[in-house]
Amino acid sequence: MKKISLICILIILVTFKEINSQYVVDKINGIDTGDCTSQPCKTIGRAVSLAVDGSDITIYATGIYSDDGDCGLVVNQTTLMIQGNDGQNFPVVDCKSKATWLSTTAYNTKLEVMKMVVQNAVLDIDAVTSEAAGAFITTNNSNVHLSQCSFLNGDVVGANGSENSSFTSGIYIENSLEISLVEVDFINNGKSKNIHNSAGAGILRYSGQSISGAIFAIRYCNVENNSGDTGGFYVDALYSIPNFNLEIIKTQFVNNSGVLYGGMFFSQNNGDVNVSHVLEGNLFENNSGVNVGGFAFAESDVSTNMTAGLTDNKFVSNSGRNQAGGLSYFSGKIDGCNMTLTRNNFTANQGRTGGVGMRVYLPDKEKANQLGMNLNFWIENNGENGGGLLIKAPFQVVSLSNMFQENTAVQGGAICLQDSVSFEDFSSQFWLNNAELGASILDVSGGYTSLQLSYLFVSDNYYPNVFFINSSTVTFGSLSATCPNGSNFLPDFSSSRLTYQCEPCAAGTFSTVRGTMLNNVTCFECPQRAACFGGSDVYIEFGFWAQSLQNGDIDIYECPVDYCLPGNLNTLQLPKQGECTNNRTGLICTECAAGFTETLLPNSNCAAVSECKNQVWQYVLLLLPKVFLLVWAFMYVPHASTPHFHIVVHFVQVLSLVLPAPGPRADDFFWSVVWSVIQLFDLQTALPIFRNFGACPAASMTGLKKIFMQFVGPLVFFGTLLPLYIFAFIRKCAQTAESDEISGEESSDSQVPQRSRRKKVPDEIELSSEDNISDKDSDLQEHNGSPSKIGTVKKIKTPDFDGDLVSIQWHSAQADLLPDSQQSAPDNAPQNAIGEDPLNPLSNDQDPSEISETFLDRDDIRNLGLDQLDISDSSELYDAAEKRGKTSAVILPANLTLIKRLNLAFWTVFLLAYFVLVKTSFDLVSCISINVDNNYELRLYRDASVKCYSAWQIVFFVILGILLFVPFILLISLTRSSRPKVNGTTVLSLLYEPFLPSHYYYAPLSLFVRFCLVAVAVLITNSAVRTFVISLFCVLFLSFNLLTRPFVSSYANWLNTATLSVLCLAAGLGMIHASWQFSGLMPYLGPIKNYGYGLDYSILSLCSALFLYFLFRYVRLFARHRHCFGCK
Repeated sequence: MKKISLICILIILVTFKEINSQYVVDKINGIDTGDCTSQPCKTIGRAVSLAVDGSDITIYATGIYSDDGDCGLVVNQTTLMIQGNDGQNFPVVDCKSKATWLSTTAYNTKLEVMKMVVQNAVLDIDAVTSEAAGAFITTNNSNVHLSQCSFLNGDVVGANGSENSSFTSGIYIENSLEISLVEVDFINNGKSKNIHNSAGAGILRYSGQSISGAIFAIRYCNVENNSGDTGGFYVDALYSIPNFNLEIIKTQFVNNSGVLYGGMFFSQNNGDVNVSHVLEGNLFENNSGVNVGGFAFAESDVSTNMTAGLTDNKFVSNSGRNQAGGLSYFSGKIDGCNMTLTRNNFTANQGRTGGVGMRVYLPDKEKANQLGMNLNFWIENNGENGGGLLIKAPFQVVSLSNMFQENTAVQGGAICLQDSVSFEDFSSQFWLNNAELGASILDVSGGYTSLQLSYLFVSDNYYPNVFFINSSTVTFGSLSATCPNGSNFLPDFSSSRLTYQCEPCAAGTFSTVRGTMLNNVTCFECPQRAACFGGSDVYIEFGFWAQSLQNGDIDIYECPVDYCLPGNLNTLQLPKQGECTNNRTGLICTECAAGFTETLLPNSNCAAVSECKNQVWQYVLLLLPKVFLLVWAFMYVPHASTPHFHIVVHFVQVLSLVLPAPGPRADDFFWSVVWSVIQLFDLQTALPIFRNFGACPAASMTGLKKIFMQFVGPLVFFGTLLPLYIFAFIRKCAQTAESDEISGEESSDSQVPQRSRRKKVPDEIELSSEDNISDKDSDLQEHNGSPSKIGTVKKIKTPDFDGDLVSIQWHSAQADLLPDSQQSAPDNAPQNAIGEDPLNPLSNDQDPSEISETFLDRDDIRNLGLDQLDISDSSELYDAAEKRGKTSAVILPANLTLIKRLNLAFWTVFLLAYFVLVKTSFDLVSCISINVDNNYELRLYRDASVKCYSAWQIVFFVILGILLFVPFILLISLTRSSRPKVNGTTVLSLLYEPFLPSHYYYAPLSLFVRFCLVAVAVLITNSAVRTFVISLFCVLFLSFNLLTRPFVSSYANWLNTATLSVLCLAAGLGMIHASWQFSGLMPYLGPIKNYGYGLDYSILSLCSALFLYFLFRYVRLFARHRHCFGCK
């Protein structure tokens, strides 16, 4: 008895050891002479040959296993696991064409393969006589579990395979009760797809005796780029399998192609009973096959009680020429079918039956066969019969809340019903479906169909007979059937047929509303600035924006420049209403789309919010240097009162109004230069030439904020002067206190000579014929006695020409002291303001007590011998004048105080900022009446999301009123003041110094003209009228300049004429653009393209040449006055 017990214990121990045996393979460190347990084997085959039932073969070393001992493996064990290590890279088996990597011979084998990669498996069908696979095959009722494996780049080659055999370069599993594939990849297998009876990824088949409860499960797998007769998987049940279950869960079938089927084919035969298959969360995309592209089911014999559930699957861009693109259930006989489709998406599939094709023939028409469809989408599918869905079977169909959109077919754009169908639909929607017959639902069952349609919404379906139902029983409940926009609803209800047609508006008319069962549309005449081709097709000319009204009419508005889609030369490609450009949206395109923001550039582009990060410092970096440079220039360089200042400012600021907007040329170098200069003279910061540097300081800038940002430049400039004013005031107070203290000391100390203090050089020195200045190194001597005063000669440095401008004030009481030889002017000397000889300014009727003033240009200075004089040496000028027979004097450069300089800087900045203040204020009060929610409201033209007129706009109405009267105030101050001294020391001299005394009004007039031009540009929204009025203003102002020649210098008059001529040409260019726009042409497309670009670049070349000239002149100016860095 004890012996028997010991034997039993020994048997148990041996069995336990065998069951728990673990074999190790290590390609690098293993040897094939050991037992693979204490010492690793080198090849997988060695471990398989030694393993006993229940063994676990673990392959530890990564790398490629391609030796003879690693391929052609035969598993005889009934239970075996082969797994790769748990490292990051799994072992790779590469047998090429040597042999199938792994096969089984034992019956009822339980085989598990994990964490392995099998690649380049090639099956030569000429070398086999029956079913075969390149990577893995089992045919003996095995339970197979594959997980975390990959089968890559396999192929089937040869030409003499058996017609009755099946081949695959992937896996072949036959007669298995349980097949489980989890996280397995099948990629690039079966490249020779012309092999008959082949499948790219694998074949799963049952062909043995009738068994019950088989389960095939494919979960989380990836089947991609495979090809064969069936590109992906071929699943086949050749014999009856009671209670068969097929599960495909969250698996991807992508880019597979088959001679017959693309993604997967599932076939049942020989009377299966209680068959169930479930597809959940799968993706079938871009698969193609002659029959079916995505998933196909076929039954060749009578099957009883089949249940199919499809949930949350996506069928996208699959194609099948003969049957269906996305999904097909094709069967000869099914007795008792219950199918449900829930939350599936069928998009862009193509095939004979489009998205889903169901063709089921039943021997017993009374048998209950049900199809439930809930919350599915059929979008943009295309087929001959049933663009979205074909039902050809005696089904009881219950459809709930499905969407059919933009499906097309010859018959039945959305749904085609054939055979005896009971179709009940609740709350489904049909949008934009097209068909020659039955755009939404087509019934050709011959009167056997029963339809019950409730809460159905049908809209925008094209072609006649949106419904074509030939049925003996039709029930409608709360049907909402509508025609496309711009079409009338024409119903035809009868006892045997339901049809309705949609009649579109004729060409030349339009309507933006749709016809319905309860309401027909009114077709409106096509408005100006639009083209109408019938129906709702209304195309708006570029630069305009349209808004639909409730009654079907439209309002058309001209957009701010470049805000609306520019259109195209081809009328058929003009923009439709409401379309915007440059990432814009909203009313008249004045808002930026989500994720975009306004910029400070002169163009209309909205920048992505992501591009506006960290640009605040860029904005400040550009702003501050310009502030200090401008303040220094205005305080220490006496250029503001020269003709150049007036000419340049007027030219550049008006140029921004008359030039056409850059549009598609915004990134062009020429345009970047021109708009950068314009931004500079508008006191703005963003410069297009620096690739939009600093153009987006805020990531949430709206149109209104963009307008307000135009004030930042002027406010910062004025704000910079404020602390300088405070400093100057404090300094003046300190100097006054110091002067008083010194004066007290001098009065108390009689021993100190009064002339010991250095006398300040006066601004203006008057000399008589008795005076004599000979000491160049000493201060100017004081006058002795009461000499008779002859006059004053003043010499001023200017950048107007190479010489200097000389102003002589003659005292007529002493004019007789002039020699007779000097009573006549040189031949080339200009006449003075009252038409007299410049060297003899007295006229016969002039009051001798008055002072006459003569201005000499370069030639006069040369003739008088004053052109080589140093302005700092008064005696040299005195001696030269005395040799001419008259006594003269010179005024030195004005020794201005800091406060006087700040006053000049303040008013010069104001003259520069006048234009931007006017333009911005106009933008903030310019409104447009627009329809908002069927009510007309006044909205800001530059930002239609802002209502007019709000309390804050009162401030800008007041500012506009003040700015309007500024030119008149300046003119009045001129007439009420004495003639301003022409010495650059007064604020009024900024305006009047460059002009002849009789034309001092020219500077205020220039300001007023700019005010009027801005008003025209902002308030007149019609581009044709706007450009015409601006051109007229430019021509009139040019003519006025030619007639009056207001500047003292003839050279300045010539330069002013040149700049005004360029402005007239630019304004004419804008008028040409507007005329092209009025005729519906695009200036930069089609036959006028070269003309458009030629005109643009001609004007830009002239503008650029002027800019370069101005730059050259001012570089000379700054060089000449470089000593002013140290001025006090």
